[in-house]
Formats: sequence, structure tokens, C-alpha cells
Amino acid sequence: MIDVIIKTDNKILKKIHIKGHSNFASKGKDIVCAAVSILVYAAYLSLITIPLMEIEYIDNKDELYLGVKKNNKEFFGELRGISIYLFTGMNALAKDYSDNINLVVS
Repeated sequence: MIDVIIKTDNKILKKIHIKGHSNFASKGKDIVCAAVSILVYAAYLSLITIPLMEIEYIDNKDELYLGVKKNNKEFFGELRGISIYLFTGMNALAKDYSDNINLVVS
């Protein structure tokens, strides 16, 4: 099972930590792991386009971490949109693949 832990502040992404394997299929062929990875990677690529944002991104193949260390309040709308995108995608995956994803949002 893949564990996805999302920390928020007023429904805005603070950090997301992903660990494990969904076991939907073998590594390299697992659509659930691929979906989780691309959601986070796309969020990261979107976040780094926002001026003056401090982002931490670590993908060491066993764990994936994305953290917003400092945000630019001038671009709050963009951060909110990226957060909504990420939360919506993760919630949909957790619902559709409940045997493979353990999602915790706080």
C-alpha cells in the first residue's frame, strides 16, 4: 500500500509525503504509483513557476516529498489552485483505488 500524507494550512498545501508501493502491479508497470507520482510532479513544476516561492522536492525512488517552505502571498490564487488540483487528484485516486492508497490529510 502507498501512504500519502498531506499537511495543509487553511486548505493550502504545506507538504506531501509519499512512501511505499501501491502493489496494483509490479514496479515500473503500476498505474496507481504512476498517477500519484505525476500528480505531485506536476504540482511541483507548477509551484516552481511562482516567483519567490521556496519549494523542497525530494524523489529518491523510495519516498517522494514536496514541501512549501515559503510562499508568496501575492500569488495566493495560484497556490490555492495548485492545492485544489493536487487534493482533488489524490482524493479521486484514494477513492478509486482504496485497496492501494492510504490517504491522510490534516
